[in-house]
Amino acid sequence: MSVLDLDEQHAAVSFLEPSSTEGAVGYRKRRLGFAFWASVVWLGLLVLSAVFANVLPLKDPNKTFADVSRQGPTAAHWFGADNIGHDVFARTIYGARRSLLISTLATAIGMTIGGAIGLVAGFYRRGIDATISAIVTILLSIPALVLLLALVSALAPPGKSSPGKQTFWVVVALSILVVPQLALITRGQTMVWSDRDFVMASRTLGPVASG
Repeated sequence: MSVLDLDEQHAAVSFLEPSSTEGAVGYRKRRLGFAFWASVVWLGLLVLSAVFANVLPLKDPNKTFADVSRQGPTAAHWFGADNIGHDVFARTIYGARRSLLISTLATAIGMTIGGAIGLVAGFYRRGIDATISAIVTILLSIPALVLLLALVSALAPPGKSSPGKQTFWVVVALSILVVPQLALITRGQTMVWSDRDFVMASRTLGPVASG
């Protein structure tokens, strides 16, 4: 095969690659059908409603409507009412608000603490890594639901604590569950990157004085 034939084949492959790539991207875009975008819109509306619940014309979630007890959806009560007479739509929005608050705070705290612990364990290793890994393993061995219920029941028992106190301890309990998982992930990635050539070279050279 001559050099000219190889050049022609290379040109043909280069010509086909963009079109094939564009076709793959177009195929992935076409796969996102109506159900996907409907779910995105619904989740977006739910999040916005939960964030701006105070400014929306919602009924009081704690108020009871005796005349609509166990009633189905109506124009006045979009999701109907429960057996006590609470407006289900208002309670859904305010419940979503608290769920978003708890999940956001627990994830942020878990990422901060777990990421810092994983970085320390993966970078220094040896005794520090062994100690942190043992603590993380112990935390992971405890069933998540049992730990969550035990902490909340002991520190903020239902009926004896304010909603704010219960929310605080739920955030603390969920953060404890998130920390060991993120610590393991961060530790593994730190160990991989700490063995890269540029990191080893910087360790060998040591601190370089500026100026």
